[in-house]
Amino acid sequence: MSKMLRKNGRGFTLVELLVVIGIIAILAALLFPAINGAMLNGKVTNVASNGRQFAIALYALNSDLEAAYKPLLFPIAADATSTKAFARICEQIPAITPAMFAGPGFATLASTNWGAFSSSNNVWSTSVLTDNSPSSAPLLITRNVKPFGSGVNGLNAMTEVDGTLFKGLYFLSVARDGAIRKIPVGKGATASTTDAKADFYAQADSASMTGISVLGPE
Repeated sequence: MSKMLRKNGRGFTLVELLVVIGIIAILAALLFPAINGAMLNGKVTNVASNGRQFAIALYALNSDLEAAYKPLLFPIAADATSTKAFARICEQIPAITPAMFAGPGFATLASTNWGAFSSSNNVWSTSVLTDNSPSSAPLLITRNVKPFGSGVNGLNAMTEVDGTLFKGLYFLSVARDGAIRKIPVGKGATASTTDAKADFYAQADSASMTGISVLGPE
């Protein structure tokens, strides 16, 4: 019986194999962009979520300090860099770890030693805010906007959008109240800067942006 089956059976012809391979190739070409997009969105969501956790933790800490009639904590110009500001503040927030500041292209610092935290572990830049800054003012901005500027005109100094982080499609900001904004970036060097600036300023009225400086990452 088995001999008869082997004798009468036949394998796939070359044409049939080529057809199957072609179908598989077409399906793969359709699926890969969707898979890559999903992976990118996952990374963006993770970075945004960690940034929001920092903003909320800072808000909670300041609420406790205010109730105890103690000075509030914010990134200050004396920190010199965003990285130093985060290290100084987060030493007082046990729930926040250095690993939460990592992102695509930035090394994750597994240690909880903030003394070892460096710009290579930090995907964010931070604004210098005060208790009088509006809740919609951006506290965190991903570093793929560079140079974002420093000093009193920091938020007016967006001159380039780096295409390496998030494939240059958008950048993230987290407001003082924890609101996350994923801001799209247009195509082309000039267009990307113009579109990003327009969307960034749409977050809050221009008056709330006046005088807010941004600390560099290094």
